[in-house]
Amino acid sequence: MGGAIKFGTESMGDFYNIDIRDCKIYDNKGGGIKILSVDGANIHDITIENIEMDNVDMPIFVRLGERLKTYRTAKKQAVGTINNVLIKNITATTRSLEESRISPPSGILITGTPNHKIGNLKLENINITLPGGGKKDDGLNVPEDETRYPEFSFFKVLPAYGLYARHIEDLKISNVNFKVNSPDQRSKSLIIE
Repeated sequence: MGGAIKFGTESMGDFYNIDIRDCKIYDNKGGGIKILSVDGANIHDITIENIEMDNVDMPIFVRLGERLKTYRTAKKQAVGTINNVLIKNITATTRSLEESRISPPSGILITGTPNHKIGNLKLENINITLPGGGKKDDGLNVPEDETRYPEFSFFKVLPAYGLYARHIEDLKISNVNFKVNSPDQRSKSLIIE
C-alpha cells in the first residue's frame, strides 16, 4: 500500500531539493509520509512541513535498505542514501487499535541497516496521537530485513509507541510529542545506534 506522501519504493534515480508543504491527509492505511530508498536512490535535501494527518497508519516511515532490485536493462546500483531531510510542523492521529494494520501502532519508524546508515535527519514540532494499548514485551526483536520490500507492517509491533529509530548518523529531535489515549507500557521513544 502506498503512502500519502511517498518517495520510492522502486526507485533507482535520485530525489533532491524537494519541498512539500501545507497538505492534509485523511484515512490512509498506507501511511502518511514515507521516504524509502532500497534500490539505489539517493534522497537528499528534502523538506516536508505543515502536514495534518487524521486516521492514518504509521504517520512517518523512513527506510534505507539494501534490496537493490533492477529494472529492464539497468545495472544493479550501490546502496543509496538518505541525507539532509527535515520533517516539521506535523500533526497526526493514527487509526484505532481495531483499524490499524499493526496493533498497537507506533508514530514514527526510522531505520537504515547495520552497514548503511541514514545521514542527517531532523524532526521538529511534531504532535502524534495514538490509541495506546502496548505491552511491555511488545516488539522485543525488531527484524532488520535489509533486502525485503520496505513496508512498516513487516516490522510488526515496535517496542516504542512514539519513535523507534536505528542506524542513523545524525538524528536531531526538537519538540516531538506523543499522546496516548489509553495506557501503553512500551517505551515512548527508543533510539538505537
